[in-house]
Amino acid sequence: MSEFFKSSRARKIYGIAALSLTLLCTVLRMLSILFFFDKDIGYYQSGTALPIIFELLTVISLVAATVFSLVKPVSISSNSASDAPYVKYLALLPAVGFAVFTVMYAKGILGNLDTFRFTWQVALMLISSIGACAFFVLTAFTRSRANVVYVLTGCTAVIWLVSALAGSYFDSFVQMNSPNKIIFIFGALGGMLLVVNEMRRGLDEQKKGLHLLGATAASILLTACALPSIICFFAGAMPWNYSSLYYDIAYLSLAVFSVARLVQLCFCNKAVPLDENTSEIAADENQEQI
Repeated sequence: MSEFFKSSRARKIYGIAALSLTLLCTVLRMLSILFFFDKDIGYYQSGTALPIIFELLTVISLVAATVFSLVKPVSISSNSASDAPYVKYLALLPAVGFAVFTVMYAKGILGNLDTFRFTWQVALMLISSIGACAFFVLTAFTRSRANVVYVLTGCTAVIWLVSALAGSYFDSFVQMNSPNKIIFIFGALGGMLLVVNEMRRGLDEQKKGLHLLGATAASILLTACALPSIICFFAGAMPWNYSSLYYDIAYLSLAVFSVARLVQLCFCNKAVPLDENTSEIAADENQEQI
């Protein structure tokens, strides 16, 4: 059984399962909002099964990802240190997403100068969103990850996610246990785990299992948070006080990148054990093509 987890077959099964669960969780949340959400109070209708199934499936998916990434680690691609072309191209999507957020955030400030108070939190959000945009531009166009600028801009991306999380958590207009607030906060946590592991790719010792977990968690949480929220917002199914649309756009762009990273980690042609002390994979496994 242990040899199976070191094989590329296990890695591909993991990838298919993670992508399938991402799609399923996203569809379940969208259907839950469209048909079983009371936008007047901001909660799902009492006693409905679909929102409960979504929440349980999300938790089970994250627990399983933790087990198979860290506790019983599957192998990942030995080519993961370098970016596949599609990963580089899709890294531009988060850059665009954060650029859109920056523009709309600044536009909101300029449109309310008479009543708006410019605080350090506002300045931090602006600076960190610009830095996050720069981080993914560097991800797309630079080969070397071992440089100060890359790490610093990565830190700003993490700061943006922390700021988004804090802003949602302390938003007194939305109930603390609101399902939209909870998934938004967990989406920020998944994004942070992914970005931190992207920053670590410039180091000699990469936490490959943690990187796989970060890509999986970000794919599930960010997609399930952002895509249904955007669709349901334009469908008129979100609460009157919902104000996270441009955060959702940034979330969704980061989700697409996380899916691309997950695909690279799981479906590249060579697989190596996460534990360097374990035995090598059989020769026929190493010869598999993409």
